[in-house]
Amino acid sequence: MRTSADLSDAIRGLVERGREAWERRDYDQARGLLSTALERSVADGDTFGQMAAHHFLGNVAFNECRDEESRAHHLAALALAEADGDPQGVATSLGSLGLVEVVAGDSVAAEAAYDRCVAAYVEAGMPDAAERARQTAHQLVVERVPVETLVHRRPS
Repeated sequence: MRTSADLSDAIRGLVERGREAWERRDYDQARGLLSTALERSVADGDTFGQMAAHHFLGNVAFNECRDEESRAHHLAALALAEADGDPQGVATSLGSLGLVEVVAGDSVAAEAAYDRCVAAYVEAGMPDAAERARQTAHQLVVERVPVETLVHRRPS
């Protein structure tokens, strides 16, 4: 399993502080830190850093109801994870894309994203994460639980 400890020294602190700001819902600070992390990781050719920055930038955008921006960041993270052969990164990106599809009203695309997400977590050897993704998909796609009951969202 890859964690922030696997990030390069040049961006680890930016991503960690950006993630902490995102968790505090300080989206402006999170976006600034994560955008800097993305710029530095692109300049360094650090694909794992790029993937992490895109993932959290996508989360920030999603929380602010900027769904197309969120989709773009998560698709970028997904492409990087697929190119790196990183099933955990693939799963993480697909779970986030599933959320975007749910709010877009496309339950077929959401279900497909979650199915691929679960399979990628299984491939990564992360059965607990796979089960959480299954449960989330069931709640959102089958039971039609509103996304806002699971994820904080506010228009920017």
